Amino acid sequence: MHLKSKLERGFTLIELLAVLAILGIILMIAVPVYSKEIAEAEEEICEANRAIVKKDYEMNLTFSGNDHSSTLFNQYLQGYDGELCPDEGIFSYVEEENTINCSIHSSMNDPGDEEVPWL
Repeated sequence: MHLKSKLERGFTLIELLAVLAILGIILMIAVPVYSKEIAEAEEEICEANRAIVKKDYEMNLTFSGNDHSSTLFNQYLQGYDGELCPDEGIFSYVEEENTINCSIHSSMNDPGDEEVPWL
């Protein structure tokens, strides 16, 4: 009978399970952090795109001599060839606030929703 030396034996089941458990813990920490970073990046992209669309739309209105209307804004968006919202949100122009809102991301950045800390 030939006994294998310690170096030739390989890994035990306990060692393999310990490695899998450590990898599982790392994934449990990393995946939510990564997902949050992706969501924040998409929100920032949408915000930047809204600012670009607003500037371009207002410039278009100035050059054409037209006043804002929802029909003109929708026609402008149909002809716009750039990316809008990475989550496929729908842009709308809010004339009272002179801003462009996204159906997905605008409610996330609404300052009225933030709670003021009690002093």
